Amino acid sequence: MDEQILIAQKNKLINLLNKLDNTNSIKKSIHFYSLLNITDILTDKKNKKRPEELRHQIYEYYELIFNKNLEFNKFDSIENYTKFIFPSGKYMISNYGFKSTHSLYNRTILGIISDLILVGWNNFWLFGYPIPIFTFTLTVLGFYRRYQAKKKKKYFAGNY
Repeated sequence: MDEQILIAQKNKLINLLNKLDNTNSIKKSIHFYSLLNITDILTDKKNKKRPEELRHQIYEYYELIFNKNLEFNKFDSIENYTKFIFPSGKYMISNYGFKSTHSLYNRTILGIISDLILVGWNNFWLFGYPIPIFTFTLTVLGFYRRYQAKKKKKYFAGNY
């Protein structure tokens, strides 16, 4: 599949959304920014490893969006994310350094587990309460990395 077709689909979606009034709920239901970020990487001519099946899958998602006239309920939105966006996003994480909300959750959970292990040591107690050093540090680091990924357009998530 030619990348020009995907670029045309992306531009068609952007133009269609610009004509509508209340687009925030529509953008969330179709995972608009995630779709744009993935499309940009898949259509980048500098990118040598653009898998054909992912481009075709994203093209199918654009077609589904246009056929349904941008109307998805919550269940359809989650199903479409799982079927179309998430497989592409997993590929983008491993090959292009994309970030997802899951990495923030993983960091927070790792921080909580680390802090629970340290609770037994009296060095990490302040005024009789444990200090959540790792939870705080890893959560802040996760938010910072998510912010950087959004800024570089290398982020995907549900309802994003």
